[in-house]
Amino acid sequence: MKTRLGQTTCVVLFTLALLVAGCRATADLGGTAWQLTAYGPADAPLDAEALAYIHFEDNGRFDGSTGCNGFFEHYRVDAGRILLRGSELAFTLADCDTSTPEGMQNEFFRAWLADIGDYSQTDDGLQLAFDEGPQIAVYVPAD
Repeated sequence: MKTRLGQTTCVVLFTLALLVAGCRATADLGGTAWQLTAYGPADAPLDAEALAYIHFEDNGRFDGSTGCNGFFEHYRVDAGRILLRGSELAFTLADCDTSTPEGMQNEFFRAWLADIGDYSQTDDGLQLAFDEGPQIAVYVPAD
């Protein structure tokens, strides 16, 4: 009986330790939501013309919208970088006309979101860098 109780206690403590570690790994982004204002080449970003957003949850999941399709994945933060934890970033499959603002944004995020890396966050904004910085997405806090 003591052995089973001891094993149960160890499992519970181990699970709590994993949860705490997960929270720390996402603490600065966890629980934040952002609306896209600009995206594209870092030296000449385009204004976002379609409503798009990204939301980082405390549990290490993020989701959002390109303006046409939704996306989601798991993440962690390490040394100022966002690292994807899953094996594949997932998108919904709506057909987006690439000649529209929604379609152009969708095309950009499908091409670059898996290469997310560095980020900078302030009270007024969030900037994500893709592929070591040539491409960016700029966000403001969502209402």
